[in-house]
Amino acid sequence: MEQVLQCYGKGIAAGIVLIAVMVLLFAGIRDEQGNRGIINIVKTWIPEEETITENAAIDAFAEAGEVAYPTIRYAYNGMLHRGAYLPGDLFSAVDGMGEERSVLWCEMTDPHGNSCTIESQQGEVVFDVEGIYTVRVCATDEANRRSVCEFQIPVNR
Repeated sequence: MEQVLQCYGKGIAAGIVLIAVMVLLFAGIRDEQGNRGIINIVKTWIPEEETITENAAIDAFAEAGEVAYPTIRYAYNGMLHRGAYLPGDLFSAVDGMGEERSVLWCEMTDPHGNSCTIESQQGEVVFDVEGIYTVRVCATDEANRRSVCEFQIPVNR
């Protein structure tokens, strides 16, 4: 302890004296508004927090959340025969704003319950045997809201 005081004692004493002088000098200062002490005077210069009651970004986000997801419907008229079909041949989709959206294939199961290979979500799918196919299709709007629907499609001849 003695060695610490011998090495750093003058520095510690100078720090204590400096702090005491600062407290004596700044504690007694007053400004025109009657604020006493440096800390209180500086606090008056800092503006208070403002509460924002109207926020356009939050309102826009809330409105976007109220828009409905795309609606997909089976749009083919008539009897479906064996052959190749595009998703747009059989289905249509409309987003919450009334805009037409493209429909994509997601997955398909044949009448025997086997999964069918879909080469491209936008490409043709072949219904090569008679029976009821299970088809899942999807549509996405501009805000990336995605609807997925499953349909049972009967295929004849």
